Amino acid sequence: MSGTGTFNKAGARAPAKTMQDRINELKAKRPTPKVERHLTPGGHTHTQVVRQQVTLHEQRIRMMTTQRTQAKTKIERGFSKAKVRGQARSAFDRSR
Repeated sequence: MSGTGTFNKAGARAPAKTMQDRINELKAKRPTPKVERHLTPGGHTHTQVVRQQVTLHEQRIRMMTTQRTQAKTKIERGFSKAKVRGQARSAFDRSR
């Protein structure tokens, strides 16, 4: 066996994107306001459409962040409850 550390990469898959990666991508794609020197035809309508798009984008980021936090909390609670269930089960087994 050689010490070069090479291995067969043919079967290797790209790692799946995590929720945090998706959130970071959405945050990176946030539109930045551009200063323009010309008037946009139908300016008020255009402004409303852009504002709506930004609002939807921010809602999606907020939703994904909330989902991630809820999943993390659920996992943490599950681990703590599993420990208690294990103690109760072992105490019950000892009592029989």
